[in-house]
Amino acid sequence: MKKSILSVLLVICAVLLILPAVAFADGETVYARCGDYLDWTIDSFGTLTVSGTGEMYDFLPVEGDRERINTAPWGSIAQYVSRVVVSEGVTTVGRSAFQGFERLESVTIGRDVEVIGASAFEDCVNLSTVQ
Repeated sequence: MKKSILSVLLVICAVLLILPAVAFADGETVYARCGDYLDWTIDSFGTLTVSGTGEMYDFLPVEGDRERINTAPWGSIAQYVSRVVVSEGVTTVGRSAFQGFERLESVTIGRDVEVIGASAFEDCVNLSTVQ
């Protein structure tokens, strides 16, 4: 009983973290925090860009009823992301940050990245280009 209540609370927290980043209209950009000094945007072409300085947060997935739920602030819009750009100044890619992004085709990682967390790009089945 306690385990299921905890699971529900974790999912609610994940949803509340994601809500500000869910809606975007054609041509608009979504903006939110993903590290103490990092922000992210997504454009109408499906390019998600992480910029700023320092470390990206880790995003441990939550087990849902039928699948794993990505808890990154961009997790709910995975189906729109075809490209990820991690800009200069970012020093880590967080654990499970883009896990399960099936539409993701290319990733550009800035030269300041020193660590890519476990499972950061796990199950990105269409990822074919990493720079």
